[in-house]
Amino acid sequence: MAVATSNDGKMGIWMTSALVVGTIIGAAIFMLPVRVLRARPRTEATARDMSSSPTWPGLAATFPRGVDVPAPQYSHYMPMEDPAFIAAQVRELLAQREH
Repeated sequence: MAVATSNDGKMGIWMTSALVVGTIIGAAIFMLPVRVLRARPRTEATARDMSSSPTWPGLAATFPRGVDVPAPQYSHYMPMEDPAFIAAQVRELLAQREH
């Protein structure tokens, strides 16, 4: 006598569990405060280099707690240009998270 076994049921349970957990984690991450530090705006002359921001202008608005921070004094390499400015931004975000 042969006994038929199937992993389909186990796989379905695993996939459903992974989807639920992934959705919960994704929702939690989506609600975190997001700060987009935007370097100087792109122009036709700077479109092919990193002296300006390559980031989509509407990015911050896609997050419920997103904020766009214009920083036209910097290029895309602002972390190397002013590490103290970046550190202050991170500290402010962390302080928001604690409240």
